[in-house]
Amino acid sequence: MTVPPEHGALAHIEKTLADSYRKEIDQEENVWRTLPFFAATLALQLAALFQLVERLPPFGTWLGVMAYACLTLSGLATATALGFLAACIYPRKFQYLAPDPELLN
Repeated sequence: MTVPPEHGALAHIEKTLADSYRKEIDQEENVWRTLPFFAATLALQLAALFQLVERLPPFGTWLGVMAYACLTLSGLATATALGFLAACIYPRKFQYLAPDPELLN
């Protein structure tokens, strides 16, 4: 099977798809490079939250209720961030670009 000569539109589409593919691969690699920084930040945040628990005002007061509410929201935000981080590194199946003859077909 011979490949027909390339038209200008096909060359443009191929270049656009190749650039998009390269950018996607770069983004996947960037996730793995930044994981230690995210993990260190979340560990420091959790350590700070656990230090605050001992210093909060009594729960029965208005200030205590607000402090515990803010602490709970901070804990939920940290847990949500951990969930999103886990979703980023969850193993996935990738669909790679087809070879040129299959792409033209």
